[in-house]
Amino acid sequence: MNRYFLIRLFVLSMFFACCQSQPNVNAIKLTPKIFQDSLSRGAVQLIDVRTKKEFNSGHINNALNVDFYSDKFKDSLGVLDTNKAVFIYCRSGNRSSKSVAVFKALGFKNVYELEGGITNWEKENYVVNQ
Repeated sequence: MNRYFLIRLFVLSMFFACCQSQPNVNAIKLTPKIFQDSLSRGAVQLIDVRTKKEFNSGHINNALNVDFYSDKFKDSLGVLDTNKAVFIYCRSGNRSSKSVAVFKALGFKNVYELEGGITNWEKENYVVNQ
C-alpha cells in the first residue's frame, strides 16, 4: 500500500510541476521584413542595445540607444512604457536575446526581437542611418 501511495504521490507531483506556468522570457523573433513592416505601422519603442560606437556607425531610424553593457542598462529602460510593444535589436541577435529577460523582469509584455540583428537587416538591404 505504501508503494502505491508513493508512486501516486510522485505522479501527481510531476503533473503539478509540469503544469505550473513559467514566465515566458522569450521575445518573438521577427524577420527583417516583418520587423520593418511593424515599424512602419506607427510609433513604436525601438531599442538598439549595442554600444554607442556601434550605434553611431549606423542604426535603424528612430532607434533609442541603450547599451546592454552599460551599468545603467536596467535604469535606462525605466523611461519606456511597459504596456507598449518594444522592438529590440543588436549586431547579431546575441545581446538582444540576452536583454529580453531584463525587459520581461521590468514588466514589458510585448517584446519583439530582430532576428539576426542589424547584420541581417543590412543583408536584406534595409536602410541604416548614420
